[in-house]
Amino acid sequence: MEPEVHVRCRKSDYPIVEKIIAQATEEYKTLMKAEVKSLKNKDFPQTLILDSKKFLPEFNEASQNPVDSCMGGIMMHARLGRIVCTNTLDERLQLVYQEAIPQIREHLFPCLVKAPKPEKKEEVSGHHKH
Repeated sequence: MEPEVHVRCRKSDYPIVEKIIAQATEEYKTLMKAEVKSLKNKDFPQTLILDSKKFLPEFNEASQNPVDSCMGGIMMHARLGRIVCTNTLDERLQLVYQEAIPQIREHLFPCLVKAPKPEKKEEVSGHHKH
């Protein structure tokens, strides 16, 4: 767990993120104390620093490059950017899309769907085939 984490958001989301960041930090600490045995009844430093100079890009409908557009959310980083956690709507949609690929493939190409293997019948004990 990192004692200092930098948070980046879109400029248009900055006021709301600034408003809730202290509450989010306290909720995170409470959750960590409840879920991580080694942190129970311990106080640990946790500082979230909201970046007021670098922002995630605003949504750009015309852009095909995900680096140039963001629909909302935050990106957190620590240790000079070596640890990065992206929690944007764009990233979440990409995860859902990746998870849905097998179902999409089944609907688009039903001929490629493997038929389920028939279940093997177990022999009744004491009765053997000859």
